[in-house]
Amino acid sequence: MHESLKKIGEFGFIGRIARTPLFRPSGVIQGIGDDASVFEPPEGKVMVLTTDMLVEGVHFSVGVGLELVGRKSLAVNLSDIAAMGAEPLDAYVSIGVSQDITLADLEEFYRGLCHVAREHRVNILGGDTTRSPGPLIVSIAVTGFASKEEIVLREGASPGDLIYVTGFLGDSAAGLDLLRRKRPWPEEKASALLKAHLDPRPHIEEGRFLAKSGWVRAMMDVSDGVASDLRHICARSSVGAVLREEWIPMSGAFREYCERFSLDPLELALGGGEDYCLLAALSRDAQGKLEEEFERKFKRPIWKIGEITSQKDLLVIRKDGRTISLPEMGWDSFRDDRF
Repeated sequence: MHESLKKIGEFGFIGRIARTPLFRPSGVIQGIGDDASVFEPPEGKVMVLTTDMLVEGVHFSVGVGLELVGRKSLAVNLSDIAAMGAEPLDAYVSIGVSQDITLADLEEFYRGLCHVAREHRVNILGGDTTRSPGPLIVSIAVTGFASKEEIVLREGASPGDLIYVTGFLGDSAAGLDLLRRKRPWPEEKASALLKAHLDPRPHIEEGRFLAKSGWVRAMMDVSDGVASDLRHICARSSVGAVLREEWIPMSGAFREYCERFSLDPLELALGGGEDYCLLAALSRDAQGKLEEEFERKFKRPIWKIGEITSQKDLLVIRKDGRTISLPEMGWDSFRDDRF
């Protein structure tokens, strides 16, 4: 390791992290500095816990800047909390530090992470640090809470339910394609696509809205791609689904990028992943009222993309009227190599 990090050592660095303020002090008895954190869960609520591990060269490249890596590392965990319809509480951050990482790099990483924590009133209450002989490794656990009756699972979808997403699909995949292939694309056009991939926004408020509505049957976040994530909902619920290509929400920047470089927009939108919006099966009774209330609250639509069916096939109706099987695509940590 570089001398500055060697000089302060592991406990010196932990001491620096411990100075991070509590963004939501309510209920916290002991944070960083002891063998474990101590907190009081909100009265009458159930707790949820999610963990995610990110490895340099598999999930991110340090070349994009460690502040962005820090932001995304926490955001993807918060997206899992959002998918349960819960509110986030506290985060526990463990990192394996490679020889090439400097003290300045780590401070940059934590600066990005703490910015996202502050935005969502999430405390950093602990974790672990160690040396890594290989790449930088980041593992984060996040707790959250909700009323028991408001927790939303992947199972519960029923035939006739409508399938919705809370954001555009494909922007992150286009941003990754732009990074990997270094395509000649104007900066002003690339910025939205790159931000979607490098600095995603967890849809926590949208998740709480849907959970409280009473109309959501099943939900998860779009991390691996709708083509993959919808399969999980359907398998857990013992149902099928039909999507309509013309209903898939795609941004203008995404469509223009696909057209310019002869990419299949439907393939990227359904299979690219890392959009970190929410994918939900909602009661058909919600169709009008929920759409109106969502747009009033969030100043943008919630997009209907298909319907849950009793037959277990997963199908897509193309714009030309052809019906095809939903291709098996999406992120798989043991098959894909994105960097």
